[in-house]
Amino acid sequence: MFKILVVDASPAFHQYVQRTIAPNLKVEIVFFFNGEDAMEFLQTEMPALILLEIGMDAKTGVDFLRDLRQDETYQSTPIIILSSDRSSEIIETTKPFHVSDYVVKRKLDKATLLQAIKTALVRARIPF
Repeated sequence: MFKILVVDASPAFHQYVQRTIAPNLKVEIVFFFNGEDAMEFLQTEMPALILLEIGMDAKTGVDFLRDLRQDETYQSTPIIILSSDRSSEIIETTKPFHVSDYVVKRKLDKATLLQAIKTALVRARIPF
């Protein structure tokens, strides 16, 4: 069983992810509401995939992404960006960090989320 790290400020989104992923993939899902706590978790854990909200307060998703990719351990970890929109600004800002996918939360449905996760895992050669 592998771990998926979810870094998102919304408790409702945490519940949605749990209801969507848990019945469909044999995976442990670890949730954090902010980048600081998630970075602390990453000092001792290695998730197979990260779902990252880009618009968090304090340590933004971009700050988290920048810090994460500076650590050699996490340079190839698949990351799916969660955002309220799929603007070209978000894509351009995160492009240097080689993210796996961009998912618009407003339009998110179960099939889209599962497909994004499965595609990222396949590309990273992580069996599920």
